[in-house]
Amino acid sequence: METKPTSQNEQQANRRYLTVWRWHFYAGLLVAPFLTLLAVTGLGMLLFANITGKEGERIHVTPQAVVQPLSAQAEAARQFVNPETASVVQYIAPRADDMVAVFRVNNDDKATMVAVDPYTAKVVNTIPRGQGWYHT
Repeated sequence: METKPTSQNEQQANRRYLTVWRWHFYAGLLVAPFLTLLAVTGLGMLLFANITGKEGERIHVTPQAVVQPLSAQAEAARQFVNPETASVVQYIAPRADDMVAVFRVNNDDKATMVAVDPYTAKVVNTIPRGQGWYHT
């Protein structure tokens, strides 16, 4: 059986092809750790968002017959942070009947997320905005 001699152009094309695949492999080795880091942190954010919520909105309370007016809940949140200078700027409605309502209260240059029991208008929890496990 006779082998056909390869031309100079075919050898150069084959060499270029192998060089491209070699650099593609090196690039994969460089990028793989970053993709792994993104996947792990993304999974952590997903888990924390489902367990505690992004802003603490997954805190459970005991459902009752009467829900307090939204204005009373907002006022309780504002009073808890600072009655003189605080203002309510955001409201996150409860996801279910047994969960808290969350208010974002700005006081000077600080924002605080305040979880309020919608049935009693009592403050259940507070966290500085962007300081929960989800944001870490």
